[in-house]
Amino acid sequence: MSLPDFKSQTGLFGIYGPAGLELDPGDRYRLFAEKIYPLLVEVRAELEKGYCPDNGRPSVEPVLLLGVTLWQFVEKVPDREAVERLRYHLGWKYALNHEVNEVVFDPTVLVRFRAKLLEQEQGRLLFERILKGLQDAGLIPRK
Repeated sequence: MSLPDFKSQTGLFGIYGPAGLELDPGDRYRLFAEKIYPLLVEVRAELEKGYCPDNGRPSVEPVLLLGVTLWQFVEKVPDREAVERLRYHLGWKYALNHEVNEVVFDPTVLVRFRAKLLEQEQGRLLFERILKGLQDAGLIPRK
């Protein structure tokens, strides 16, 4: 799969726009958007290694897939429900920088993404980098 272009700006009509969603500073979706999502963006270069740039098949943004996978773990939901939450839950959309009317992917994409992480032996590396970022931000203690 070829890697999609990464959008670094939010859209005018996204949940961050002029009439955007206002969350309390301690809200977990806002914390994720401000502290964890940037860490996911930083590991995008590592995720790119698992994608073929010239096979012509469209792919789903790996930063989004990694974020959905993390939210699945946090909220203990299966793949199908995670995709439904990405489609309808404003907190998830806010946390993952996902536009309100943006198309979502099929739940089987998450299965293939996790398999790709295992195949490329990236799961542990990404986990450790995100954990370090959370510790550096003071969100979790160092142990």
